[in-house]
Amino acid sequence: MLRAAVSLVADDRPAQSRRSAPTVAQLLLREQDNRRFLEQIARNEPLPNVLKHLVDIIERHNRALRACFTITREGRVCYAVAPTLGGQFAAAVEDVTATELHRLGQAPIVSNPPAVNGPTVIQLASHPDWAAKQQHLLEHAIKACWSVPIVSENEPLGTLSVYTHLTSGPSADDAELLETIAAQAAIAIEHQQLIERQVHQTLHDPLTSLPNRALLEDRFQNAIDRAQRGNWRVGLFVINIDRFKLINDSLGHGSGDELLRQIGERLRLAIRVSDTVARISADEFAVVVPEMRDRDAAEPVAAKFLSLLAAPFTIAGREVVCTSSLGAAIFPEHGADIAALQRAANRALSRAKTLGRNGHAFYTPELGQLPVESAELDLQAQLRRAIQNNEMSLRFQPQVDHAGRMVAVEALLRWSNSRLGNVPPSRFIPVAEQTGLIVPIGEWVLREACRAAQNWQPEPGEPALRIAVNVSALQFAQPTFLTTVKDVLAETALDPRRLELELTESLLMQNTQDAAAKLSALGNLGVSTAIDDFGTGYSSLGYLRRLPIDTLKIDRSFVLDVTPENNDESATAVISAILSMAKSLGLNVVAEGVETETQRDFLIHHGCPLMQGYLYSRPVPAAEIEKLRGKLLCPAAIKPMALSA
Repeated sequence: MLRAAVSLVADDRPAQSRRSAPTVAQLLLREQDNRRFLEQIARNEPLPNVLKHLVDIIERHNRALRACFTITREGRVCYAVAPTLGGQFAAAVEDVTATELHRLGQAPIVSNPPAVNGPTVIQLASHPDWAAKQQHLLEHAIKACWSVPIVSENEPLGTLSVYTHLTSGPSADDAELLETIAAQAAIAIEHQQLIERQVHQTLHDPLTSLPNRALLEDRFQNAIDRAQRGNWRVGLFVINIDRFKLINDSLGHGSGDELLRQIGERLRLAIRVSDTVARISADEFAVVVPEMRDRDAAEPVAAKFLSLLAAPFTIAGREVVCTSSLGAAIFPEHGADIAALQRAANRALSRAKTLGRNGHAFYTPELGQLPVESAELDLQAQLRRAIQNNEMSLRFQPQVDHAGRMVAVEALLRWSNSRLGNVPPSRFIPVAEQTGLIVPIGEWVLREACRAAQNWQPEPGEPALRIAVNVSALQFAQPTFLTTVKDVLAETALDPRRLELELTESLLMQNTQDAAAKLSALGNLGVSTAIDDFGTGYSSLGYLRRLPIDTLKIDRSFVLDVTPENNDESATAVISAILSMAKSLGLNVVAEGVETETQRDFLIHHGCPLMQGYLYSRPVPAAEIEKLRGKLLCPAAIKPMALSA
């Protein structure tokens, strides 16, 4: 270091240029010093201790010298070791070196062996960086510095600087010793860096470089200890990426790894310095949040994490959207130690998944009484036999126009088990997707729905009812999906124009290129497609233009906000914006969850062509659809207003 402004002092003393023969005592002492150095390395002693030993060797060799090691990393000064010069002098050295590094913009360029033959001699009284540090020089009677770079494979590791009252350069013995000590310092620094890398690898995830479970638990325990002293709460948030296997299978493991890295980085940037985020399994992360006031403070934290991960990711030039589920537990309410809190958070996570994923749940005492794992396994076992045992059935819900005419129906899956009773779709659909059972179940639904629709032959002059069938992400990703649709249409003899397949926004955003190709193929068959629950994901005009979609289904959450008591214009503005956008793109629209005449009249007034909900009919068996045909279901007197394109 300090090699930018130097004056090389010529040594014209012949006696000093000759190396003196060492005595037997000196040889023994050097051997002892070398042995001790190797022992320190073998015992993994801290680097400052090793460097202090090397300083002692130099200063015993020549009592006119005071040695200092300046250690750098990535062009920045880490610290200086100068035991006999005092802490203030070491700080001054660090300051000078950092100033020079800043001025040069990089660490001094060195070569191995050094380009300069022997130590560099610096006259400190005339060195500009020492102008404000003269008191340190006077205190120790220092006039000059002999500087030797510490190098490993042409990479600078630091500098060995020897301060002295001598204005002349080092003798041949001094120069040889300093070169030897610099080489030993390089060995010690490299060894320390190797240990640091090994420790980092032991405590960090190799893919994301985040802390692993071991480091998380250590920091979690420290947070609990502090919380007990300060009467704080500590939050544990376990986050699982929903259907990560599908992302791996459809985009490849390389893209899956990149997604995990981006998720880890997004979480890392979102937390406080005192928080810890870790990757604890393949598709699972955990965050420890210390010093929380109470349970209420954890709610917005959980919501923030889910919202953060719901935003699109860019993987290999593609926009990928994924959702996540979160389980949370709070110390001390939900457990007194790490193991108990981890169990509580995992049970809460299982609860969030059972409720349909893409949400969060906090631990409650009731969850502690439920055998979550065994219940989940039992549900899986019963679900595998559901189709064989004829436990699955379909219900159909009408879609009507503003006059109340039924023009289409949506097929909805139901499951009634002799032991479990009527199992809600929000409970068994996630399990079916997680286990892959959704593929055969989805094929069964498609076949039965098409068969039912084919049985609803229209009366003369009456339009044929269209049938809408939901398609899961895993089902859509199957290479044989298009073949399955063709086979079912051929088997049931259903006109393809009467079939509409409903897909979610997140499914289409996972791989827009593949989705566009499959949607085009379906369109060529005559099958129409719809985006289900539109508006709940990252709705984008750009992807709507790119994807050959026919229908948008407005999510029921927007429709429910339309009430006589609700003066919030934002709720109705979303619906109006979707209707206007759909009209400009030539898309059909169906509003879900219509339960009141107020909602119906609002939608008709704003030009919504089709509606679906309990106001018109609950989901009913196929036979009931026959009875509803030809009837007007809750017609409205209001007329639609004109929408500008």
